[in-house]
Amino acid sequence: MKSKEEPTSRHQDATVPADYPYNKRPNPLERLIYFLLFLYAKFHLKFILKTTVKNKKILPKNSPFFLYANHTQPLGDPFLAVTLFYPNTPRVLVSPANLGIPFIGRFLHLAALPIPSDLKTLKRFNRALKDAYETNHPIIIFPEAHVLPYCPIIREISEKSFRPAAKLRSDVYVMTTTYKKPKFGKKPRIIVHLDGPLSPDPAKTASENASFLCTTTLKTLHSRTKNNYIYYP
Repeated sequence: MKSKEEPTSRHQDATVPADYPYNKRPNPLERLIYFLLFLYAKFHLKFILKTTVKNKKILPKNSPFFLYANHTQPLGDPFLAVTLFYPNTPRVLVSPANLGIPFIGRFLHLAALPIPSDLKTLKRFNRALKDAYETNHPIIIFPEAHVLPYCPIIREISEKSFRPAAKLRSDVYVMTTTYKKPKFGKKPRIIVHLDGPLSPDPAKTASENASFLCTTTLKTLHSRTKNNYIYYP
């Protein structure tokens, strides 16, 4: 069932344009729009979704890292990406279909890196990812790929999602959205847990480290969600 709050795109077969402005510096109007988005995101998380974030203090402020998370909130997940790091802007790896979302798609370049399918644009994407990481932008990946509102379990994830972190020998943090029985009403309370860091072994290959990061991240996600409250939106 599709959540009423889920922003959708009819352009599921969309591709990333060859001239897509990866890591484009925002102009003054775009900065204002992002600030207004930040304010609304804080309001929405606190008063609409009733979200509590635990252990935020573990996230580095002056060094880059990768953050892996389960994907269960169409608006809550991107709003967390905005509010956790403001005024810094993260780089969230997203599907090109997001470019087709009304209004939002026009400003996706402010905090997202849509993943291309053609080789030429993929080279630009990889360069943009590396540049963003080296300029201290947190990199956020939802390895489950597709959002499934209020999903109480962790879905299958691939080691491929961890290759960028392993290749850059980056520390990895895990963000798990969990659900608790509501005190009032029907919708569950949302508790977001932050864990880490997980560090690649410099003596191992990128492939070995990707496997380690994937396995360890999965253990953390499963551990945090094992007592999830089940809610059917």
